[in-house]
Amino acid sequence: MPRWLILLMIISAFELLQIFLILVIRWVVQRRTKVLWLAYALILILGNSLLIIAVNRISSWGFMIFVMYLTLLWMFFLSSVVLIFAHKVTGSRYPVFFKCLIPLGYFALLAYAWHNAHSPAIREYRVEVDKPLAQPLKILVAADLHLDYLVGNRAIQQLVEVNKQVKPDLILLPGDIINDDAAVFYKYQMEKDLQQLHAPLGVYASLGNHEFYGLLKQNIEAIELSNIKLLRDQAVVINNSFILVGREDQTNPYRKPLRQILQGFKTQNLPVIVMDHRPYLDEATRNKVDIQVSGHTHNGQMFPMNYVVSSIYELAYGYKQKESSHFFTTSGWGFWGSPFRLGSQREVFVLEVVGK
Repeated sequence: MPRWLILLMIISAFELLQIFLILVIRWVVQRRTKVLWLAYALILILGNSLLIIAVNRISSWGFMIFVMYLTLLWMFFLSSVVLIFAHKVTGSRYPVFFKCLIPLGYFALLAYAWHNAHSPAIREYRVEVDKPLAQPLKILVAADLHLDYLVGNRAIQQLVEVNKQVKPDLILLPGDIINDDAAVFYKYQMEKDLQQLHAPLGVYASLGNHEFYGLLKQNIEAIELSNIKLLRDQAVVINNSFILVGREDQTNPYRKPLRQILQGFKTQNLPVIVMDHRPYLDEATRNKVDIQVSGHTHNGQMFPMNYVVSSIYELAYGYKQKESSHFFTTSGWGFWGSPFRLGSQREVFVLEVVGK
């Protein structure tokens, strides 16, 4: 789908959501005063000012505020349209009751979406690879931390607590650790919290698209300062038991083919585990990778975007086996744009890997 069409759809949806908000206010208040007309005008003026700032990327803060406002409008629509529909269908003689429910329903939905974004889930999978492993391997996968003002030290400490609970052999962070710019990361010394992540076989990461959106060198230094081993189109043999690969995100035009990265490694004898931020499966399948872990999609983050990402990616979320390759796409630990999740949840994957 061309970008101009996506942009047109977003703008159209935004304008319709603003009009819907005004119409609901009019229905609830049932009055026509100058103050209300002024309020409607302010809604449109302020909303469209944010839209102009976002489209033209005049300010990064303006863009984020626009995304937040769009999210809030969308959740208002979801909560209100259900109640208005129920009122119309039932033919209720008590419109005041439904009008009172509208703000209650809205704040209930906000609370639920906030809970999803801040209360972690642990998803466990057991997978058997077609190569020998001396002993079972427990891997903790946490993608898309998006560390910035919205996802900070407290979120990292939550992850540290999950780490202590799960006791993994290996921790993998497949991309988008930094949300564009590491300035906030340094300001709040987030490296001290990340350094508390521990696994006997190490903590490894690959880059995502958001590391490339900001100052790449600064973002890489922030990750490495956190005692995280960053693999950039590199492969390493760990404990003489398996091969771990970290791929560059596709934002990098010089990203190497997987076959080239694996040259010289005994892939026929050792299981191959790949971190690739975006969940594309074909290349890993062709190269007979045993396990690939990805993120990027956030499982849509906000309903109905989960259906949109499912139409784009073969595995937008969850687990899939293709031939002898096992693929995992997690909805991630952090969030982007707004501190809400609807139809997805903050999570880690815990993989229990055994050999044949």
